[in-house]
Amino acid sequence: MGWWPALPAAIAAACVIWFVNPSMVENWQADIVTARGQVVARDLPDGSHLNIGADTALDIDFKDGRRRIVLRRGQAFFDVKPDQTAFTVDSGAGEIRVLGTAFNIDRTADGVEVTVQRGLVSVAGLDRDTTVKLSANQHVRVSGGKIGTVETGDIDARLAWISGRLVFDHVPLHRVVEALQRQTSSRIVIRGRFSDLIVSGTFPTTNVDESLAAIAGMVEGNVAQVTPWVTVIY
Repeated sequence: MGWWPALPAAIAAACVIWFVNPSMVENWQADIVTARGQVVARDLPDGSHLNIGADTALDIDFKDGRRRIVLRRGQAFFDVKPDQTAFTVDSGAGEIRVLGTAFNIDRTADGVEVTVQRGLVSVAGLDRDTTVKLSANQHVRVSGGKIGTVETGDIDARLAWISGRLVFDHVPLHRVVEALQRQTSSRIVIRGRFSDLIVSGTFPTTNVDESLAAIAGMVEGNVAQVTPWVTVIY
């Protein structure tokens, strides 16, 4: 019989691991990976500086004079050292190109948001034919390879994650949960009507349970940790 009796248990264990951490394979392929709840700082070979958000995976390519980052998932703030060689970030939904500036990229399941702190940033869609230029305090969302409307907003709120806070202003609950998911190994599941309800508030990244309890109160729902690996809002 050999290993056959152990096969169902092994398959079940693999399914649990994938459910809790579906990005495991992506982690193996990336140059830099941060854990959930972890924010790290990193200096690049050209003197640029990164703040890398929780549950983020990226590649660094500085070979043959290139300055290129591939953001596989997650969020990062880039403080780019001025240089004649363009600094590019491939975010999956589009390409961001600069010479020297400071900007934030947040890659989520349904798109990428680019926010500029200073300088100028060029954002291109997947076809690379359509581009927009962003200046300080402007942001834009790229979804499905298409560039949205350029808006001006509170940049401090969008960069609050660096100091351990998540700030939301009239945001669907599913996006709030996606941001909080980066902070915890427990899979957060939204049941019923709650996914698209609008939420505003400031939540600490250091206490996800407290944040979820506060959110559940806002939407007149409940939160329960049904196993150590699954938390449900219902």
